[in-house]
Amino acid sequence: MEKIGEPEPNRSFKPIPSGFHSSPRSLRAAIKAMNSPLIEDWTLAHIDNFNNEDWTEECQGITTDGSFWYVISNNKHKRAVYKFSFDFNLIKAVVFPINQHIGHPAVWDGKIYVPVEPTDADDTARVLEIDTELSTWVISDLGENSDRDPPGKMPWCAINPWNSYLYSSVFDDVDCVSACDPNNLFSFKKTLKIEGEKINSVQGGCFSNNGHLYLTSDDSADIRGYSALNGKFVGSFKLDYGDGDEIEGLCIGRTIDSTGKSSFVHVIILDNESISRDDVYINHFSVPDPSVV
Repeated sequence: MEKIGEPEPNRSFKPIPSGFHSSPRSLRAAIKAMNSPLIEDWTLAHIDNFNNEDWTEECQGITTDGSFWYVISNNKHKRAVYKFSFDFNLIKAVVFPINQHIGHPAVWDGKIYVPVEPTDADDTARVLEIDTELSTWVISDLGENSDRDPPGKMPWCAINPWNSYLYSSVFDDVDCVSACDPNNLFSFKKTLKIEGEKINSVQGGCFSNNGHLYLTSDDSADIRGYSALNGKFVGSFKLDYGDGDEIEGLCIGRTIDSTGKSSFVHVIILDNESISRDDVYINHFSVPDPSVV
């Protein structure tokens, strides 16, 4: 129990705040999820650089279903989702007739989920659902949640594979992530308190199949990992990028580059340009043991 941050009954140290929040369907998977993801030992495998494209302008995040990339652009002239092959050939793009900010996406069970923040922060956030063929889409209000303050802030979303709930947070002073049910009008379900100091400028988040939540912070310039069992902090990885650039979203999925090197974690770095469309650097990281990520 101490290994995952829960005290034994006769111990006096402080427990993780959430207790057990979510769990896999087998004891073996739960035990596996208790292992460290070795996040401090991740290494940069390669970087893909893209310049002055419609989709690189205000690019917010990336996700994958294991066959394709799905990239979100908050380009104010063309807010859209782009579908790419793994070698970044464009398959299809869909532009949405909305004026609100769209953020880092998630993909799950044939659907892409995109968070939509209203112009008025006092209004509730919404969720855009698109099928992975990019042929149909709907937009729904996010269920009410008293832990979300202000209610309109929803910069990212992620699906927890252990319970199929959609999670997100506010942007600053983040000490918890909130879950809602996509199969029940995005009604609020529960909150996962995360261990450690509050995080600012949270740009993206994703869950691994192994029960870890990873958040990107442009304030601390790192990726932070937490257990989906109880919110225990499991480590961080510092990112190296230029002044004026921003960390955006991230995703997990095995890819192989032209040299045969595998990478498993993929992070968007946005190079903000004032006189042209933004540039994007997609950092691909290899990991020492994919089974514990």
